[in-house]
Amino acid sequence: MKTTQTLKNLTTAFFFLSIICQSFSQCPDREYYYSPETDLPWASCYVYHAGGSKTKIPFLPAIYNKQAPQGTSCFTKDIALDLRMVFVGDGKVLAPDYDPYKNIDFTGKAVLICTFFPDTLNKKIKDKVETFDCINQAVKHGASAVVIADFNQSPYNYRFGEEYVNKEIPLIVIDKRGADKILHSAGKNPEELYNQWMLTGKFTPQELICNIKIDLKGRFNHLEKSNFTYYYPFESFNPNDIEALSEENDRSVDFLIGLFEKMELKWDKTMTVYFPGYDIKSFYTLHCGRGLANEMGVFMVLENTRQEYKLIVHENAHKLFSDNLGDNTSFISEGIGMYSEAEATDKMANHITTLNYLKQQKLFPLERMMNFNIGQIPEETAIGYPAAGSFIGFIIDVYGMELFKKLYMHKHSTVEDRRARWNNVYGKTLEDLELEWHKWLLSVPPNAAQAINAALTSR
Repeated sequence: MKTTQTLKNLTTAFFFLSIICQSFSQCPDREYYYSPETDLPWASCYVYHAGGSKTKIPFLPAIYNKQAPQGTSCFTKDIALDLRMVFVGDGKVLAPDYDPYKNIDFTGKAVLICTFFPDTLNKKIKDKVETFDCINQAVKHGASAVVIADFNQSPYNYRFGEEYVNKEIPLIVIDKRGADKILHSAGKNPEELYNQWMLTGKFTPQELICNIKIDLKGRFNHLEKSNFTYYYPFESFNPNDIEALSEENDRSVDFLIGLFEKMELKWDKTMTVYFPGYDIKSFYTLHCGRGLANEMGVFMVLENTRQEYKLIVHENAHKLFSDNLGDNTSFISEGIGMYSEAEATDKMANHITTLNYLKQQKLFPLERMMNFNIGQIPEETAIGYPAAGSFIGFIIDVYGMELFKKLYMHKHSTVEDRRARWNNVYGKTLEDLELEWHKWLLSVPPNAAQAINAALTSR
């Protein structure tokens, strides 16, 4: 009997680990998007000449306000541009005699800006000018699109909020290879131009003889419901399936409001975006993983036109806490998601997996896990997800929802704040709570599922 239960527990742990590992392997590396061999059915970019010749420029979009690619008006508008180009160097206005926007008409053109260029002569001055300031200058001078050439390898994670003056102006990001292609197409020698720029610290803005054509499918199908606004790419899903998912989402909201009733949380209408694959979600959100929830909405990979209920609960729990109580550390936030999905589907899932890691001496110290950025490092993610759910479940079960709400709302911006909050809320150090948690897990008998479920039900 004991051997059978042990094998069952190990199987549960292995299954959870395999799901985590799959989420990493299924998301393309950012270099994939910058490869000229990669074809994206939803986006393309070329520079071309009147005679018909063209060259492909791989790119990633910049994201506006944690929602959607800039220029798509939050999944309601396609991007289809065909523009002349102007190269303005780094685009930084440093002084009246160092203004790349003087004496050129930028109206209706695409502006090419090189960021992170190794300009040693003006480095101290230029470091004071933020990238979004350069973009705003281009927009203010009439640009219809901005192309950021980032010389870092496989540039990624360009996100802008309200500091961007016009969210309707498309902004794409290319790497050095893309910038070189554009300059070669314009009859320039990129290395000579870069070397001259680096040696003299001066750059003369110039119109290029080639055009750039940018296309991106930004207008998604749309479904309006009382609790959610849904978006999904056209022809990717059957509308009837999205209707069925809407019912599951509503059920998850009712469940979460009931689960956290003592915390008096309220649900705000939420944007939910579904993608048919990891590749397209990663492109449109710059987030690698199956699900993403932030204050702007929920963004999900929907496989086989169905979605596991526990994952719906997990992501909507993130949104519920974010809207009502704000953000928190990764371990606490993911702990809420994992605790919620366990309560909705299998109360034992997190505890059984964590108990096995503990018995195998693979469980990280709790203080270290508190600093995890879950989702970044595979081993930390595989252990961090269930451990976070188990620990949050433990302190809620033993100490109650009201104290957990105080913990969540306690200031946590500094290391000192994060250490002090445990004693301030629970009257115990994190180390004390860790010992209690471990003891509680190790006291679980072989028939763990029945024992813990019975204990949780009776409290």
